[in-house]
Amino acid sequence: MAQPGVAWDLAVLADRLPPHMVPVALVEMDELPLSANGQLDRKALPQPQNSDRKIGRELQAGLEADIAVVFARLLQREQVFADDDFFVSGGHSLLAMRWACCCSERWGRLCCQRSAPAALAPWLAVFCWPSP
Repeated sequence: MAQPGVAWDLAVLADRLPPHMVPVALVEMDELPLSANGQLDRKALPQPQNSDRKIGRELQAGLEADIAVVFARLLQREQVFADDDFFVSGGHSLLAMRWACCCSERWGRLCCQRSAPAALAPWLAVFCWPSP
């Protein structure tokens, strides 16, 4: 828990931490909820506010849009922009494994090199576009 009056800057954390350790959201609380035996009550923790972006670079037709369709389905989002990062948008290691399976089925290739449609599409295009 942060000290009173100390503000967290996600940009500073992103500069100092590996990408998978940068928090996606911060929730300010006066105190942590505890169970009857004094341990952290994870079920009582508040959910972060929905941070779905309403703006971003539109997807290009073709592979980039195909990748975004899979992202949206896995992340249960209505809209995915070209520069939306899988992990920042709510993805985690278990969903990443499902992502790898979807890629393998759809394009015959594991796609773990990039985590945004705009970054992944050019890489994937070199190895397996057009899709079978």
